[in-house]
Amino acid sequence: ALSKLTYDRMKVLIVRDAASQQEVDESAAAMRQMEAAVNVDKASLANAELQLSYTKITAPIRGRVGLRMLDRGNMVKANDVTGIAVITQLQPISVVFSIPQDDIPAVRQRLNEAGSIEVLAYDRSFKELIATGNFTAVDNQVDASTGTLKLKATFANEKETLFPNQFVNIRLLVKQWEDAIVVPSTAIQRGPDFPFVYIAKEDETVDIRQVEIAFSDAGKTVIQTGIAAGEKVVVEGTDKLQPGGKVTLPGSKPPSQDKAGAGKPSESKPSEGKSSEGKPSESKPSESKPIESK
Repeated sequence: ALSKLTYDRMKVLIVRDAASQQEVDESAAAMRQMEAAVNVDKASLANAELQLSYTKITAPIRGRVGLRMLDRGNMVKANDVTGIAVITQLQPISVVFSIPQDDIPAVRQRLNEAGSIEVLAYDRSFKELIATGNFTAVDNQVDASTGTLKLKATFANEKETLFPNQFVNIRLLVKQWEDAIVVPSTAIQRGPDFPFVYIAKEDETVDIRQVEIAFSDAGKTVIQTGIAAGEKVVVEGTDKLQPGGKVTLPGSKPPSQDKAGAGKPSESKPSEGKSSEGKPSESKPSESKPIESK
């Protein structure tokens, strides 16, 4: 500040011819020298503040901090492999899973039609829905050793129901079936040439009916062709049945043991395409492929 005041006075004196140009230049140089000294001090202060900031570590992401890997008194260096702690991002969180290569066309077709696929994450028992997310990415090649393709989905995980390295079952919604005929999977029998079901007729006898299966999931099977809504299919005791054999319909008396085809009565249930009153059911099952993933 004193150098600046001196320089200002010298500028006034030279106008009045009371100072030489040399004195003015020397005064200006002295002022700039003092300004440079101030800048050096400011740089030293900024460097000290920078060094002090290194004592506080700020995470580059938002997430959960794991158990510390170092204790008080341990030396910490910039190139330490273990670090101090591990931070895992939870919101959002990604799930990587695999699908059989035979299911790739269905997934690609859904992506081409809708642009996205709804992804459902279930618990280990495949009973409770944990979270719903969106399809994110697909790998560029099939794993030849397993015949599967890796996919990736992202979940908002607002309630933190998904946890890193947690085992979940993933279901992809690839097709919506309207007014589907649904039967318990236990009713489906596998013959040497085709799958079939036992149809319980009104006279309490059974007949074989060839069916075409659309898909099976969660203990239920969607029948594409072969049976109509409301028909009764046998779900228990099928190993003892033959065409024309007797069965016990719900609410009826067991057949007598002396009749042909008698044995342990087989229970039959109506297919789920219609309710017991004959009215169309409101359920519209969706085709999905259960895939275990980690």
